[in-house]
Amino acid sequence: MKHAYPGIVPLHKLRAFEAVAQHGNVHRAAQVIHLSQPAVSRAVQQLEDTLGTALFERTTKGMTLTEAGELVWRRAQRALRELQLAESEIRSSADGSRGVVRSGRLGEVITERMLCALVAIARHGGESAAAAMVRVTQPALNRTLRQLEELAAVALFVRSGRGTRLTDAGETLLRHAKLALAEIRVAGEELASMRGRLNGQLVIGALPLSSGYLVPGAVDRTLRAHPDLSISIIDGTYATLSYGLRCAEVNVIVGALRADDQEPYARHEPLFTDSLNVVVRAHHPVLRRGTLTSLRELCDEPWVLPLAGTPSRGAFERAFRAEGVEPPQVAVQANSPSIVRALLLSSDRMALLSTRQVQQELQQGILRVVPVPVSVPHTQRRIGLAYLRDSEPSPAMTAFLVALRQTAAAA
Repeated sequence: MKHAYPGIVPLHKLRAFEAVAQHGNVHRAAQVIHLSQPAVSRAVQQLEDTLGTALFERTTKGMTLTEAGELVWRRAQRALRELQLAESEIRSSADGSRGVVRSGRLGEVITERMLCALVAIARHGGESAAAAMVRVTQPALNRTLRQLEELAAVALFVRSGRGTRLTDAGETLLRHAKLALAEIRVAGEELASMRGRLNGQLVIGALPLSSGYLVPGAVDRTLRAHPDLSISIIDGTYATLSYGLRCAEVNVIVGALRADDQEPYARHEPLFTDSLNVVVRAHHPVLRRGTLTSLRELCDEPWVLPLAGTPSRGAFERAFRAEGVEPPQVAVQANSPSIVRALLLSSDRMALLSTRQVQQELQQGILRVVPVPVSVPHTQRRIGLAYLRDSEPSPAMTAFLVALRQTAAAA
């Protein structure tokens, strides 16, 4: 199968490699994973050929990992552990609905074909499009999905006239499958980095404040130093980006941080504390009033409010309530920086924003800050980055994090 992850190595080779790395010789490894010694030796040699580097130093006393081998072993352990965690979570939630999942079976037998078929069907929701994605016939894809479901011993898919969707168990397996595939991909990137070439892929989730200057500045620094990297920047609500983070579709989120106890799976690193100001278009009528004494004077003005549930919305509401008044009624809500700017520039609406979000517009004189006292303690937000707590950053992500910290420090 020519699958959607062309850089992935076969899982049976990774299992053979991991067993030899753990036990130090082919004989013991073959006993543990129930293969012949020639099969284990062949799998390890093929893996070395595929990766283009020696993973072991072979001596009469056994096999010792090389520097490259240590690197691959660490990523292989993490990838295989994700598959074991998937099985454990599925088994604990199956509640005996279709019998007991055979312990260790899923993690030990699942193949890269199955993982890629799972990712494809989840992405497209139809077997025809999924088969095209992984470059197999639809009957072949269907067989692979049924084999995967039999191996899991629980229902992973719900098929209907509208297509195929994943069950809760299927979603659990999908999340861990993506994490496992990401670990395998990063192993290749780390090997390339060892050879002096930093390449690879990085997906950055940019929240409203960071998309204006922080992320673009850090990306520019990163690519100047490492032009072979491929970086994608996506925006969206925190909930969307957070889901992507948990599935390894997003490597890091940059913007206003949420409370630590709301995200036990994420590690937070604050970069700075930001506060908000009232921003309007140049020549807005409110600017003719001169210096205002309180936000109370702006309660009846038309506003663009941040989306409910965001740190910006919380800061907006706290700022007005600190003045002893209720926040203005919701008329327009938006989180997209470009939409907020367009609404401000084309109307007499106002918004409570960080000046960092509209730095260029303020410098150009097309937006202005309204001279009104805003209770700074009530509008402060932690701006920083979030990434998976149990993850180990790739070389590409490490380079970006260095650039991001430098950009934040220079702001």
